[in-house]
Order: sequence, then C-alpha cells, then structure tokens
Amino acid sequence: MAEKKSKFWILPVSIIVILAIIAAVIMTLVYFKYQKEDNDSKEKDNGLAEWGNTYYMYLDELAVKENKEKQKEIGLEDSHSLISAKFIKLKELVDPIMLLVYGNSEYHYNKVCYIDDGEVKVLSQSGEEKIELDYNVAEKEYDYYLVSEDTNSKKYTKLSEKIENSSSAKTYEFKAEDKTDALDITGKVLETVTKEEEAFVPSVLDEDEIVIKEIKLDANNLEEKLLNEVKEAVEDLPDIDELITEEIKDKTNKKVAEVEEKKKSIEKTNSETKAAKEAEEKRKAEEAAKTIKAGNHNLKVGKYVGADFSEGTDHPVASGTYTYDIKSDGTYTWQTSSGKSGSGTYKIISMDSLGMGNNSYYAGLYGIQFSGGGTYCIRANNSFEELAGAGQTFKLVE
Repeated sequence: MAEKKSKFWILPVSIIVILAIIAAVIMTLVYFKYQKEDNDSKEKDNGLAEWGNTYYMYLDELAVKENKEKQKEIGLEDSHSLISAKFIKLKELVDPIMLLVYGNSEYHYNKVCYIDDGEVKVLSQSGEEKIELDYNVAEKEYDYYLVSEDTNSKKYTKLSEKIENSSSAKTYEFKAEDKTDALDITGKVLETVTKEEEAFVPSVLDEDEIVIKEIKLDANNLEEKLLNEVKEAVEDLPDIDELITEEIKDKTNKKVAEVEEKKKSIEKTNSETKAAKEAEEKRKAEEAAKTIKAGNHNLKVGKYVGADFSEGTDHPVASGTYTYDIKSDGTYTWQTSSGKSGSGTYKIISMDSLGMGNNSYYAGLYGIQFSGGGTYCIRANNSFEELAGAGQTFKLVE
C-alpha cells in the first residue's frame, strides 16, 4: 500500500518541475524582449537613424568615455587629441562614412570610419592622406578620393572602392616625370601639362562651398552636447549630386577645357619645333656636304678667285684672273678671265707629308693639291695660298 502511495506523488511533482522550467524560459524571453525594446526605445528617443546612432555610440566611447581601445584602433597616441568628425555620403555605400581628424599643433591626421554589419570599422590607411571630392575626367564623374603624396608621386584611390575591397581598388599614380612639355628649338620649356591635370580636376569644392557640418571633438564634449552635435551633423546630410551645383560644374568644365587647350597648344608648338629642327638638321647636313675639312680649317665648296698668271695651265706664269670651282665630290673646274678652262680632281694633304713640317710657317697645316698642277696651303677658312714664292691667294666668292 505504501508503494502505491509513493508512485501517486511522483506524477504531480514532475508536472510542477516541467511547469517551472517553462515559466523560467518564458520569463527569460520576456526579459530580453523588453530589454531590446527598451534599447530600441532609447535609440528612437535620441532621434537618430540607425547609422547615426551607431556612429554616435562610437564617438561617445571614443571622445566622451575616452575608451583607450577605441582610440588605439584609429591610431590616436598620447601626444594626439581628437579634433573633429564629419559624415560624408558616398554613391556606392548604403550608410555614410565618418571622417575623423586628430593630431597635434604640427600635424593633423584623417581616419575614415564606415559601418559594416552594424559595427564601426576603421579603414586601413596611414592617416596622412587627404579626402578630396575630385572630378575624374575620363569617367566624367565626381567622387571622393583618398589622395596620398610623397616626393616621388601622387596617388588617387576612389574611397568607396577602397572601403568595399581594398585589395582591388584602382589607384591612379602620377610621377613628376608624367608630363608633356612644349619645347622650343633650343630645348627650353615653354609650357607644361601634367598627366594628373589630364586625369583629374582636384578639390572641386572650395572651403567656403563645403556645407557638411563638422563636429568639434574636445575635452568638453559631454554626452548631451555630443548627441546634439551629431544630430545637427546628420540632419539633411547632402549627397554628392546635391553638393555639385551648376556653378561648380561650370568651373570644372572650364578647367577641363583649359587643359585641352593647353594640350593643343603644346602639340602645335612641338610640331613647329620638330619642323624647325628638321630644317636645321637638313641645313647642317647640306652645309657639311659643302664643307671640306682640312685640319683645323674648312673650305666650303664653291668658287675661289685670285690673280691669274697662267698660260692655259694650272701653273701660274702670266697675268690675269683665275677661278677654281671646287666640288664636293673631289673634282674641280678652272677658268681664266681670258676664256681658257679645264677640269680635274683635287685632294687634301698635310704640309708635313710634303716635307715642310720643319718649316714653322707650314708645320701642322694642310693644303689642297690639284691634279692639273699646283699645290696651295690652307692657312685660314675658305682661302688657300700658293707656296712661298709668288704668294698667290685664292678666296671664296660664292
């Protein structure tokens, strides 16, 4: 009988335990439900959109509570202080980004923050880059770019691409030598257009045209003050199309047109310089073809006239005028004022080879020797004189 009574109590106890477990689970679910609703209510109460509240909570940790882990995350050192924050809308991203500025009296650094899966992430960058709203000439598009510069080059990376996939983001790099110069015939630079000018119109917004409100971050940023400043900063946040007015478009188009005109001017100048160089090279080549080298002196091809002492030969023995017409191919013709003429060949020889090297008057000089007879010493450019004796000199006349 006692055994039956014991079994009778087992069932009610089991039911009570099960009901207690169910009640505990229900109470836990209700607690978390109300906790979430309470948190949601607080977010709604501060009047911010979800992305705005996410950034506000991050700034509260960073600037008000001075969370060292958060500060380390953006690269904030003990010698640095937070300066400002502002929000920027990008075309390709759902949520705006936040641009943090920090530093000291000498240097300011920029850090880009963005929202990924409900959390604020910090873009991997040095902090020394500029964030510019630039115009890409080839793409005919305004967008924000991460711009870095050193002594060797300048780089542009589209900010949205850098955030979405840092490894595949396209970077435009321009070096100092990436330019086209307009040169005159002497090599002097008259004007220059850089590849950067051809590719971008940088910083299309002047400081007084930027309507995005900044949040000042300092030691007096109490939680309530920060919340109010964030509210003001996110209110009616303009996108890129709203920032680019017709006036800005006109200024941009004007700059693009100026670069195009400069390119045309450089192309025209260089074309003219090329033609002038070719003409000069041709002139020099023709001049060289007309010039006979004779040691340190030159004889231009052409007619050389002197007094005539000939009797129909190259050997001067009678009075009159005598003309040598020297050609560039090693031939010559001669003619006297009395109408006699002839032709032959000539060669340039050293006076030393004629055994006159010991004579200081001829040593080291060259002469011209005509096949018809007659050898002359070349003592100056475009003239030659007979060897010691008659002292006959011939000079270029054309």
